[in-house]
Amino acid sequence: MSLVPKPLPRAEIDSWAVAQAGLPPRVVHAATKHGLANIGRLRDLRPGMIPGIGLQSERHVQRFLQLCDKLSAGQSLFEGLNDLMSFFLDPDQLEVLVHRYGLHEAAMPQARQTLQSIGTARHVSRERIRQVEATALDTLRTRLAQSCLQPLYRAYCSFIDHEGGAVEPAELNGFPDTPMLAGMSPSGALRILTVCRAVPVFCNGFFTTVPETTLQSLDKAVMASLSETALMTMDELLERNLGEVSGLTRK
Repeated sequence: MSLVPKPLPRAEIDSWAVAQAGLPPRVVHAATKHGLANIGRLRDLRPGMIPGIGLQSERHVQRFLQLCDKLSAGQSLFEGLNDLMSFFLDPDQLEVLVHRYGLHEAAMPQARQTLQSIGTARHVSRERIRQVEATALDTLRTRLAQSCLQPLYRAYCSFIDHEGGAVEPAELNGFPDTPMLAGMSPSGALRILTVCRAVPVFCNGFFTTVPETTLQSLDKAVMASLSETALMTMDELLERNLGEVSGLTRK
């Protein structure tokens, strides 16, 4: 099992907004400044013709466009999650996510490393670590990153559904050993994916494929039922329970 996404039409990819596509901030800034609003406009330019970016950024753009072509053809873009994250994230961002989500742990840690502990180890403030984490997660939410991650999302959803629709982090130790994770913690990797997309959801210590809106509706219904029950007299509670269980009513 590898990261081979479903092919996307080139026209759809070309319609992606540059700011949401997955390009580095410097490229996004330069492209937006010169009216290059979408990937199609960016693709029309010859290499070296994007004003305001250096050679390294230009190489990143060409690599990005090559990945888009592979995505359009339904070809494998990355060997696994680590390869994908190394492309989209800089070393600092990757290191922060590794420590925050326990990506190299054999199992889900009892508690994620705090912003403060990571900041202390790196001799920077907790606010700086929070900013790095937020930027990294925003990058993984971009169009190309999410398109490339689809096979991993599908594999996780299939596993969770097979286990009844919800699993504890420890149960993910039974997740198939796949090249997509390349030795990363299954629960740590899924924890990252849940903050980048609506499904699966991490809620009350469980991973589930039930949408968060449904969980919120159920929670409200339970709370409303509890509130209603709290206002009932003992006789009313007995009458309801007897009626539900045996069809009897109190006289």
